[in-house]
Amino acid sequence: MTNISKPIIATCIGMAISFCVAAKNFHSHSSTKTEHETMDTEQTASNKDAIRKLYTELLNHRHLDQLGTVIDDNYAGIRGEKGPEGFKETVSSLISAFPDIQWSIEDLMADGNKVIVRWTWTGN
Repeated sequence: MTNISKPIIATCIGMAISFCVAAKNFHSHSSTKTEHETMDTEQTASNKDAIRKLYTELLNHRHLDQLGTVIDDNYAGIRGEKGPEGFKETVSSLISAFPDIQWSIEDLMADGNKVIVRWTWTGN
């Protein structure tokens, strides 16, 4: 059994940015500075949780039927795919090629409604 470990930095950053634009539960707001700081911290944590859930719960455990809980209908991928079903189509081709593929989050950074994730995947 051969393990392939392949960092896909450019792709994962692009995908994370796409998620940020259209992920459900991502928040933006306008308020006073103190309220802004408090809300920003809570929203940043919530946004990171949504991305973490996408990789660790939904993709790694193949709960692709639940992608709609974190990916908005307005999501547009780099090939023009739309919504949770479009994302599912893209991920399904990877899963078909590497049936045991697993994503590992290496870095997860957020500032307000922007989240950047660096991940690696392994699969045979």
